[in-house]
Amino acid sequence: MDTLELEKAFKKYDTEKKGYLNEKDYLEFAEKELGDYIITEEMRKKLIEKVKTSGKISFSDFISSKASWIDIPPDPSMEAPAQKIIQLLMQIKRSEAISAEDGLLIEFGIRALVSGRLYQTELGASSKEEQKKAYTSSEEKVEDKKNRMIPWLEQFSTPKLSAETVDSYKKTQAGDTPPKKKKRKSVFVDELAASIRKLELQGDLMETIDNPSFNIFSFQEAFGRTKLLPTIAYHILELHGCFSLIDEESFENFISAIRKGYKQTNPYHNDIHAADITQMCHYMLINGVEETAKLDLLDVTALFISAIVHDFKHPGVNNGYLQSTQTDLSLLYNDQSILENYHVSEAFQLINKEKGCNIFVNLPPEVTKLLKKRIIGCVLGTDNAKHFEHMNKLQNLITAHGISKGKNSEKIINTTNSLTEFETKQQALIAILHAADISNTARIFPVSSIWSKRVTEEFFLQGDAELAKGLPVSSFCDRKTVNLASSQIGFISGIARPYFNKIVEIYPKLSPLTENMQNVENEWVRISKEEKEQKTKQVFFTSQT
Repeated sequence: MDTLELEKAFKKYDTEKKGYLNEKDYLEFAEKELGDYIITEEMRKKLIEKVKTSGKISFSDFISSKASWIDIPPDPSMEAPAQKIIQLLMQIKRSEAISAEDGLLIEFGIRALVSGRLYQTELGASSKEEQKKAYTSSEEKVEDKKNRMIPWLEQFSTPKLSAETVDSYKKTQAGDTPPKKKKRKSVFVDELAASIRKLELQGDLMETIDNPSFNIFSFQEAFGRTKLLPTIAYHILELHGCFSLIDEESFENFISAIRKGYKQTNPYHNDIHAADITQMCHYMLINGVEETAKLDLLDVTALFISAIVHDFKHPGVNNGYLQSTQTDLSLLYNDQSILENYHVSEAFQLINKEKGCNIFVNLPPEVTKLLKKRIIGCVLGTDNAKHFEHMNKLQNLITAHGISKGKNSEKIINTTNSLTEFETKQQALIAILHAADISNTARIFPVSSIWSKRVTEEFFLQGDAELAKGLPVSSFCDRKTVNLASSQIGFISGIARPYFNKIVEIYPKLSPLTENMQNVENEWVRISKEEKEQKTKQVFFTSQT
């Protein structure tokens, strides 16, 4: 019986027995259902003690606490004994009962097994304290983001926040104010957590979520498309502590509705793209952006929500097409960032009108207003017509503050007063989301090339529609004349690389992105050269016949 089967058995028992058990029920269930799971006497005593203390316990509650009283045997299908031990250690490490000190020791053991240096007393140059700090740093960073937010809210004057609002926010963060809704156990979240745990046991794939070698298509294969965006989004927001601000239960309904709103038939602007951009924002944040730009919990949450919704309900054609055909959307938004206005407006309509989707439900009105202001600014900033405007603003920052390879980069945030701080942080968030949105060429080539083919096919579909309507075919949309390799070389040299060079000047830890981009360009140059040589050969042989 693997972990997922165990969870299914628990859920079945919950349904049949209404989720509660006593000592006798538990022992009967353990004997009949747990099979190859080892229940030690000590574990049995702990569970019984918990039952006696609380009077009742739910199996789903038990498994969601990571089943720290059950020894789960390794998967026999794993290749080597060391892998079996690693799997078991990772299961133990995720237990909420594990202290930072114990977590350090377990982490040490896992790393020793993975590295093959089983008999060394130290791993690298890291000290014990440094390793302990690394283990606990994630929670500390979340707290730091919360703490940075409160004094900023106290000072912000446009719009003015009442003392009651700030006090309410402080109490909410401290846990003094009960939530407006009674929290329930979510099967949706349990399923996502189970999927994530399954990938964590596999190791390599889950580790890529923190780096630019992330392959969204491998995750799609692992999760399935239906769960892809919800799982990636939920996992990343949880890592950053965003559910300390927005409502976790409502997010379940929200992210499911957002996924359904993305047009599945779009080759490029779809839910897979949204998940991919969300991960890139995560990578950029943890590699210098969050620290340099002094981002707080509201900023980080706004960036991720923006990434999730930035192409919501995209029709598969660009703003130029909507203007040429004079659609209702072009008239509604006066030809100004038509799609971007549409995406964010539809997302807020969903939040406000769809039952159970209000992720802002527990926030004071003023905080909601600021969060929405952040999101609107970020999403409108993804209009590619503003690309050179964004690039000029980055260059102005670099020149004005003498920024070079990260030196003086903290000066991009103007802390003179709360208004200048808000505005300069907004510009930083816009710059990062735009970078993430055009980051296909900053992925490793096997991933980047898939995205290049997808976006080109979507352009071609628009060109086909334009031809059918008797309209001029837009740039890069004519399938008869556009060459994939040449178009990608042009995009990298003229658009992506100049922009990312400035991003890396401010945030030097993001240099792997420009390195990837160079490798991707080299591959397209090679492909283009081979295509030209092949064409030359064909012309030659044709002339000889």
